[in-house]
Amino acid sequence: MSEDGAAALLGSRPALRALVGGFLFGLLGAVAYPPIGLYAAAFIAPVPLMLVALRPCGSPRRAGLWAGLGVAPWWGIAHVWTISVSQLGFVPLVLLLSVYAWLFVWIVGRMAARWGVPRAAVFVPIVWVGLEFLRGSVAFDGYAFYLTAHPLVQSPGAGLAAPAAWLGTYFVSFLVAVIAAMVAGAIAMRRRTLVGGLAGVLAMGVFALALPRGPMDETDAVRFAVVQTNVPQDNRSSWTLRQRVLDWLEMRSWIEAAAEGDPDVIVLPEGMFPGRVLQADGLAAERAAELIWPMEPEFVGDAPELAGIADYLPATELADDLIALQGALGVPVIVGASGYDGFGVVEEDGGLRYVYDAIYNSVLLVDGGRAPEARYDKLHLAPFGEVMPYISKWPWLERQLLALGANGMTFSLAAGDDPTLLPLNVSGGEVGLAAPICFEGTVPHVCRRLVFEGGERRAQVMVNLTNDGWFGRWTPGRLHHALACRWRCVELETPMVRAANTGISGAYDARGRVIAEGVPGSDQPDRVAGVMTAAVPVGGGSTMYARVGDAFGWSVLVLTVGGIGATCVGGRGGEPTKERDDR
Repeated sequence: MSEDGAAALLGSRPALRALVGGFLFGLLGAVAYPPIGLYAAAFIAPVPLMLVALRPCGSPRRAGLWAGLGVAPWWGIAHVWTISVSQLGFVPLVLLLSVYAWLFVWIVGRMAARWGVPRAAVFVPIVWVGLEFLRGSVAFDGYAFYLTAHPLVQSPGAGLAAPAAWLGTYFVSFLVAVIAAMVAGAIAMRRRTLVGGLAGVLAMGVFALALPRGPMDETDAVRFAVVQTNVPQDNRSSWTLRQRVLDWLEMRSWIEAAAEGDPDVIVLPEGMFPGRVLQADGLAAERAAELIWPMEPEFVGDAPELAGIADYLPATELADDLIALQGALGVPVIVGASGYDGFGVVEEDGGLRYVYDAIYNSVLLVDGGRAPEARYDKLHLAPFGEVMPYISKWPWLERQLLALGANGMTFSLAAGDDPTLLPLNVSGGEVGLAAPICFEGTVPHVCRRLVFEGGERRAQVMVNLTNDGWFGRWTPGRLHHALACRWRCVELETPMVRAANTGISGAYDARGRVIAEGVPGSDQPDRVAGVMTAAVPVGGGSTMYARVGDAFGWSVLVLTVGGIGATCVGGRGGEPTKERDDR
């Protein structure tokens, strides 16, 4: 079929046109994000969806529906890993993400119908980023994966990500959306000769914003050794006592190997301490109760590699061994573990039971050969992974939904309320470490709160502990998680070290550039254990984003809502009987 024939076919079938537009948006997005990672595709990926919105060829509501269906395959592929976590939740997640395409086409289509294509085109990047901010930072506690700007941190020297230091990642998404909107607007208005010139001028503006600044001061650096564990998530979900001991013995050997490089600190991933409690008061309670762990297998095939072990171990055995090992090595160890308020052991019905006022997803610093004193409790629980936004206010409903669609998981974690830093003493003095946990590394306002207070720097390095075992065998998910976290470095001009169970661990400088990534000597990027080392220059100074936060994102969201309201003024709009021709 000729190009004119294809255009005629799509023009005569609005539903097919919208479906194809949504599909092309998803296809080009897949090309831009890892593992393909052709970052330049980010500039053209929004164009097909923007064209559908500016020229819906009928009802914007129906065009949006078909465009959303076209985008759905992309969201399904990007989140295929969630099937193993919640089969029932996979379809609602894909549909919810696809709704944003429907909203975009509906809103811009209404504007085009009421105001004409030229005026509507001006609002296109505003609506695009307003809805992206709604999805990424507001609705259901935010889901900031696969943002428009994300691929640009892969540009040479992460140069195209640099404007995020001004107004955040959403501002860079806006710059990309402006370029795409100019292309889409020129095509929609049949002024194709303007496409190259207009987009080129704006592209040069973006590159000008991203001009490299002077070299960074790398005189002060902290030497990190990251122990990347490879504990499958299904093992951790039913971590038997024998498996805990076996995994600890492997972790112990990696900690010893990490110490050989004379690092300033050793970092293990989120939740990797296999014992029940690591903090001093909890260990004291276990010792007072004389708790023991029986070591007989719980089922056939329960850690058969564990041989020569005693029949019983003290419940404090793993914590005592970690603390003693740290004291012998003389290197501080940062590890993810459960943190507790009011931890104790009580006698009940002839047995003993753990009690506590609250349990947290925490990061603890072991130093000086004694139980940890510094502890950070996760502030922002992962939506649908650790808490159900809105729904968790009704515990009964939460339990029913978890039993139905999340393999019987329970959400028992409390959210922390204090952005505690971990103090690390190095030869140059004390370095403040902010420790966003897992999903927090993708949340701009959380990392800003951890690193800055009132626009003043309080932390010099971010240490992101994460358990990416949830992604199973889906490597693209791990790649994108690491990619999204790099934007916090740019926004806050602060380096980040990531310790990821199953990978991908990495170290990134204050501009989001890769210092080190993955386990050296491995022929695969993830699902492998090992040690990654990196000398990381500490962060200094401030950025505009550190001072103003998400002001830009909220502004475009307000403008988007205002634009919707404006289309409703003066009567019914947005559902034309025929397409306007704005040439």
